[in-house]
Parts: sequence; C-alpha cells; structure tokens
Amino acid sequence: AVCVFFIITSVKRGNIIASIIPIILIFWVSLRDYRGSFFKTIIIIAVIVGLFYFARDLILENDYFLYRYQKTLEGSTSNRGLIYSSAWNLWASSDSIINLLFGYGYDGTITHLYNNYRAHSDWLEFLVDYGLIGISFYLVIFCSIVGLIKNTHDLSIKLVLISVLSIWFLKSCYSMALIDEGTVLLAVPFGCAIGYYKNI
Repeated sequence: AVCVFFIITSVKRGNIIASIIPIILIFWVSLRDYRGSFFKTIIIIAVIVGLFYFARDLILENDYFLYRYQKTLEGSTSNRGLIYSSAWNLWASSDSIINLLFGYGYDGTITHLYNNYRAHSDWLEFLVDYGLIGISFYLVIFCSIVGLIKNTHDLSIKLVLISVLSIWFLKSCYSMALIDEGTVLLAVPFGCAIGYYKNI
C-alpha cells in the first residue's frame, strides 16, 4: 500500500508501468502461499480490492495525474519521440566506423543531441555514447540475468530477479535506468538474490 501510494503520487508514468509486474507477482505469491487457508486468502483478496479502490480514489483526486494521463492518450511523451529520433539519426548517419562501433564517448548525447538532452533510453544512450560495442555489453547483462532466472529453482530468487529485470528493462527502454541514482534500490534485492543463489 505504501509503495502504491508513492508510485501513484510521483505521477511518473514510467514508474507506474514498471511497477505492474512486481505488484502482480507479490499478490500471486501471497495467494499461492495461503491458498490452503481460506481466512488468509479472503484477507489478501480484501487487501487487493481495498488497494484498487484506494488507488482509484487517489488517481481521481489528483488533477496533475489526470492531466498527464490525458496527455498520454493524446500521444504526448515529453518530447521523447524527437529525442529518440535525434539520437538514432546521430548514430546512424555517422560516416565514421569508429563512431558506429565505439560511439561518441561518455556524454555523447549531451554534447551532440537536441537541446543537450540525454537520450531518455539506455539503449539509445549506449548506442550514441559507446556504439555497437557498448550496447552489446549492455545486452549481455540482461541475457545473464535471464540465464540466472532460468537456472534457479528457488521461487523466491526467481521472483526477485524477474521483478528486478522487469523494472530495469522497462526503465531502460523509456528512461535512464543504469545511470539513474534510483537504480541503487534495484541493486540491493538483486545483489541479495544473487548472493543467496550462489550460497545454495
């Protein structure tokens, strides 16, 4: 309930989208763990329904959230389309094989892009800054996490890794996940899950 409150009141569309999978997993695990207990199952369902109405009321009372939601329906993405196309064109139209393979260097997006913006996508940011080599290394990180998820048979580890991966991947597509200071909050459960995985 606390997390849902802060996610909604942040009025960040990306955070709301990224939180959907972990929230579903939390309730799925709760219902799965207590399916033998009718009383606990009823409590969990009541909490889910209560949270739904709480979130609904919170949203309907927040004019700024409704404004952002309306803008999203109208196709407004905070100039991301322009930023994305600028980043892609900068990399794709380069005549230098060095830039294509290794990019323009750290903060290449800041020094070369429209209005000195970051790319607002890790994938485009890495493509501009570090080229095909850099984006390949970034892809390897995600593939490694998928490999860990497939190899572990411990449900708690698997769910933590799926939650971390889903938040990180979604944020990496429409925001800055790797260089965002908030990502440290993902590193804590991720590190604990890997440590527990190695321990068992």
